[in-house]
Amino acid sequence: MANKPVMGVATCPKCGKDNPLVWNGNYIFRCIHCCFRFRVKRQKLKKVKRC
Repeated sequence: MANKPVMGVATCPKCGKDNPLVWNGNYIFRCIHCCFRFRVKRQKLKKVKRC
């Protein structure tokens, strides 16, 4: 089954701040606060809602 897109909040591992995003598979995301690049995974998202 294909991954369904979801809206969620990913926490940056460097600065610890939350980043809102639309997830549609694991990919590398840049933090909007500190510009640190990290991989976004579905299991690590908080406050998830289906699109």
